[in-house]
Amino acid sequence: IADQEKLIASARKKLIEMADQLQSKREKAAGQLEKKIQEHLAHLGMPHAQLKFEFNKVEELNRHGNTEVKLMLLANKGGEFKPLDKVASGGETSRVTLALKAALAEQQMIRTIIFDEIDTGVSGEMALRMAEIMKQMSEKLQLINITHLPQVAAKADQQFKVYKTSDKNATFTHIEKLP
Repeated sequence: IADQEKLIASARKKLIEMADQLQSKREKAAGQLEKKIQEHLAHLGMPHAQLKFEFNKVEELNRHGNTEVKLMLLANKGGEFKPLDKVASGGETSRVTLALKAALAEQQMIRTIIFDEIDTGVSGEMALRMAEIMKQMSEKLQLINITHLPQVAAKADQQFKVYKTSDKNATFTHIEKLP
C-alpha cells in the first residue's frame, strides 16, 4: 500500500506541474485573444467594452486542469469587470459571442462554423456590422448562419429558406434554396 501511495503522490505531483504549464499557456493566449475581441467589440458598437478571462485555482484537479475560467465583461467606461453571464444583455451577449468566435476563428484552423441566431437582440446598424464580420469570416471558412434579419441574410453568398409543414400525423421540415 505504501508503494502505491508513493506512486499516486508522484503522479499527482506530475499532474499538478502539467496543469500549471497548461494554465501558463492559457494566460498567455488569453491576453492575445482579449485584444482581438476588443477590436471586434469596438466595431460592433461597444467601443469601451473589454472582455477578460479570470482564472481561479481550484482545489481538485479535473479534466481541464487546476483552474476555472470566468468571462468578465466591462461594458462601459467607468464600470467594473463583472461576470458576463450576470451583466450582459441579450444583444451584448450576441455581440460578445460573435467577437469571441471571430477572434478564435482567426487563430485556429476552423473549417466550418455554424451560428444559430447569433444576432438575437440586435437590429439595424449593429446587425449590419455583425453581418460584415461574418462575411469576413466566411472568406476563410465555411460559415452557416441561421437568422431572421434581412441585413444579415443579405450578406450571404447563398440563402436557404427553412420551414415546417404538418399533416394529421407528423411535422416535416423543408429546406429550399432561394434564387
